[in-house]
Amino acid sequence: MDPLPDCTFVLDTKSGAPSRADPAKLAMVFKNEKFAVDEGPRCLLVSVGAKGVRVNADVNGEKVGKVDWGSKVGSVVCAQIVAHNGTFYLDFCRP
Repeated sequence: MDPLPDCTFVLDTKSGAPSRADPAKLAMVFKNEKFAVDEGPRCLLVSVGAKGVRVNADVNGEKVGKVDWGSKVGSVVCAQIVAHNGTFYLDFCRP
């Protein structure tokens, strides 16, 4: 799956809020530190393509999930993170 332009997001696992990809956060993700098992991933990488979505743990981690939509739905041309009443949603646009 090829991600659409500007449709790759890094989300905090606790709040769902988008995270900025600054050098300090990227260094934290790519460190080879061992974490407690109950901590789980610190962030999720969400990549939206025309035919589906892929989610990976901690940017470079294992695949957490994927969604592929059928041809009846059509293609997605854009996606954005929307905040409403303290909750974050992934919103898609179709042509």
